[in-house]
Amino acid sequence: MSGLFPHHKESGPVKAQLQGRLERPFLSKMCITYIFASFDSRKVPGMKTQSKEFAPAIQPARLDSDSAARHLGFQPHDIPILIRAGLLKPLGHPPANAVKYFALVTLEKLRHEIQWLNKATDAVDRNWQEKKTHKWSRKNGS
Repeated sequence: MSGLFPHHKESGPVKAQLQGRLERPFLSKMCITYIFASFDSRKVPGMKTQSKEFAPAIQPARLDSDSAARHLGFQPHDIPILIRAGLLKPLGHPPANAVKYFALVTLEKLRHEIQWLNKATDAVDRNWQEKKTHKWSRKNGS
């Protein structure tokens, strides 16, 4: 069989099927360039070099509220609830309206403590339950 794969020795209907497909040009010049570049990052544009690809990501020592929430598995609006409950302490002494930062080391410890996660989840649930109760009591005039 002449074509792209002459070492294949199929016979019968398979040969006819392959012959019809392989004799048509099915790869563009761009595809062939990428295939034969042997994945060398200097030859293939847009390809990352191995040293950058496998370099460990440097994590910051402190995270803001949104990042801390994502790291702990909570929503960003739950962070003030955890602070009020005394379960999470921001770094420094920020004013009430300032951006709060949290130590990554502390967050790492807390995310692995099941008891703390239970307390934090209960505090968030309790807060939303109180808000719902307060909303319904105001609506009914009680």
